[in-house]
Amino acid sequence: MAFRLVCINPDSPYTFLLLERAAEKITANDIRSLLQKTDKNSDARIYYHSLLFVKEKNMAEREKRIPSLSAASVRDNRLVEDSLQNAASGKYKTKQLQNLEKYMSIGYTEGIERVTGILPDADTADIEKAAALAHLGGKYSYPFYSVYYGQQLLKSLSVRENIFILPQKFIAMILPSPFAEEVKQSCDRYKTDPNSVYSLIKAESLFNHKAKSSAGAIGLMQLMPPTAGEIAKNSGMTQYDLKKPEDSIRFGSYYLGWLKGYYKNNFIYMAAAYNAGAGNVNKWIKKIGDTDPDYFTEFVAFTETRYYILRTGKFVRQYSIINGS
Repeated sequence: MAFRLVCINPDSPYTFLLLERAAEKITANDIRSLLQKTDKNSDARIYYHSLLFVKEKNMAEREKRIPSLSAASVRDNRLVEDSLQNAASGKYKTKQLQNLEKYMSIGYTEGIERVTGILPDADTADIEKAAALAHLGGKYSYPFYSVYYGQQLLKSLSVRENIFILPQKFIAMILPSPFAEEVKQSCDRYKTDPNSVYSLIKAESLFNHKAKSSAGAIGLMQLMPPTAGEIAKNSGMTQYDLKKPEDSIRFGSYYLGWLKGYYKNNFIYMAAAYNAGAGNVNKWIKKIGDTDPDYFTEFVAFTETRYYILRTGKFVRQYSIINGS
């Protein structure tokens, strides 16, 4: 099953789940041996390359193997690479994009939105816009732009999100690690994992610190004001603004650290509780049982929470692979 998913649906949460389990059952040397025996254009070569990346968590070694993969795989890598290089050059065929870097460099988001709103409807314009905003979002530390428009670039190019093959600099755009000092300090203080924090931020707000949901959740980690008030009361943090990245990260890390202790570092329960509340999760554990994590995920009562568990599980596995931990 993992073999088929890697080749057909490399961005599925189940792909990463099954690859992780497969990697636990084989040594890196055995995977390398199998990789050497496969034909360059075979699906098996893609599979063993991906499995070795999950096993080693080594981006440099991944980069060395990319040229030895099939022509189709290298083509996808090259399409994205060329689009980002064109964006980095600043020489756009779509004239309206010329002012983007000037606006991005000074944080003039209204100007950015105005430019993107007047672009012509054309495939070339869509590709250039997505590549430009993904590149500039990474360059000027606007992770929301790099993530969102990185995903749009893949859609415009008809390329699957495949972290086993796509360019390293593009992976850093769609799986960014911004606010590094704030995340490190909060994770150290509340005994939680940066990969988990980044995964929740991506799932909750796509790194938009101004995000506010229809239900009233605010900021990077989408905390409800009553939850934030309770955290402030318990932690002694009286002055805060959930739209400030440092405050949202601190409060979200506090809550995640509490969930980690309460659920004994079971990320499935932690993610489910972050989304639906610990009270609901406790009811589900009692009803469903706690012996099979896949069974629990499949039968949680809320469809939104089920997909949230899968999505954040995918993100945390991706972050652990690219960050080497």
